[in-house]
Amino acid sequence: MPDPAAQVRAQRQQVRLERKARAIAARPVGTAVPPPLGVSLGGDLPPSWRAGKYVVLPDHAARLPELAIGQSGAGKSTYIGRRVYLAAGADRQVIALDGKGDRGFVAAITDAYLAARPDATIHVFPDAPLDGWRGDPAAQVNRLLGCWAWSIEAACYREVCVLALRLACSQPGPPVQSMGDLVNRLDPAALARAWAKHPAEAGLAKMLAPKLGDVAMRVANLAAAIAGQLDGTRAIGEADLTIVSLPTMANRGDSEAVFRILMEDVGHWVSVRKTARPAFLVVDEFSAVSGARQPAIDVMERGRSFGVPSLLSGQSYASLGGPEEADRIVSAANTLALFASNSPEDLARLAGSVQTAEAVLQAEDGRWTGRASVTTRARHRVDPNTVRQLAPGQAVLISGGRAERIQVIRAPGANNDLALPRRPFAVISRVPARALPRQGVTPRQETPAGHTVDSSGPDPARGHRSPPVGEEQPPDDRDNQEVS
Repeated sequence: MPDPAAQVRAQRQQVRLERKARAIAARPVGTAVPPPLGVSLGGDLPPSWRAGKYVVLPDHAARLPELAIGQSGAGKSTYIGRRVYLAAGADRQVIALDGKGDRGFVAAITDAYLAARPDATIHVFPDAPLDGWRGDPAAQVNRLLGCWAWSIEAACYREVCVLALRLACSQPGPPVQSMGDLVNRLDPAALARAWAKHPAEAGLAKMLAPKLGDVAMRVANLAAAIAGQLDGTRAIGEADLTIVSLPTMANRGDSEAVFRILMEDVGHWVSVRKTARPAFLVVDEFSAVSGARQPAIDVMERGRSFGVPSLLSGQSYASLGGPEEADRIVSAANTLALFASNSPEDLARLAGSVQTAEAVLQAEDGRWTGRASVTTRARHRVDPNTVRQLAPGQAVLISGGRAERIQVIRAPGANNDLALPRRPFAVISRVPARALPRQGVTPRQETPAGHTVDSSGPDPARGHRSPPVGEEQPPDDRDNQEVS
């Protein structure tokens, strides 16, 4: 029969475990272990994910895509800051895109990167403009077309825009370097003069002349919305850390257009312009810009081939898009960081199931008859109720059909907790810095058999409300003090 006293003891033990994990997460992490993601609260991830009481990110997992899902305030930003800190320590370039325009996010990511690489260069957009005209004419045209949504009825007009932009961007002479230059090239007389010595293109320009006014008006409207922000001298990927933060909610039309162009530019940088240096891409709340979802998925699926793993974050499974898009994202993600959520069922089942034994006792008139039967059944490795009850800063890491519950460690300097020197934004120079120990180098440690994130029967943590994460001072990983 169920033992209420045992349930109370288990609940108290869980409370003590979480309290101890928060205390450990707030202490400085010594150099004897690789920089961890968080403190373990129990689970069955392989030994490569463990370093004593800590959970680390193995080297093979650091090179693969990730997905972070959780409701607002659950701790996704803390996790992103920690991942940026680890990427900087591994000497990776980082490109972070935020569709909310949150200045706190910019400050936290900047401090996290500088904590590992104090001499790194930072480029924050739109504080400093970007050069959005890198690449050949075809890349420029595709980048511009990405900012407009086309209906089926407008397919014919889209072909007109494509041809006009191709003629304007690929005409003889210097390449397009600004939106104003592009608008001037769409003038019928100017386009005719540019292709005067090329009969085939001159004929196309003459045929398009009556419609060039409509295309020029559309491009001029886009130029007014961008307001020179994409006419800078440095492009995405030229700084150690590039942050794009646009308020798409406050200024939806103009900000979404710029965000879509930059997402297309990120795809071009990943596949064409990137150097041999490894990189890391973060897209926070990528569902905030519907038109940017497809480029983000493309980079997530194929970025690994170019040495650019990505981290996408959202608030729920529904934020991943339609069934096809959600399936592509979930299938591409090697690691899922699942934070508190009201609807975690679709994601919790990714951890797989385990076989458990159940005993059925026969009672008669309130007394056990001595007869019993035992059967086995499959249950989810991660109980959705466990996910619903996660405290801020706690997450369930799911990878390879296994799971581990962790207390995420804040990155040094996150939320301006540490006063760190900052270099001027958009100043491009690179000074080599000592990298942190390589991720994934961990001593082997056996995991107790049958240890899973959830437990059979009532959840021992049910009804307990843990105090918010962050009451203690955040750890300074640069300190060499050992954790006892």
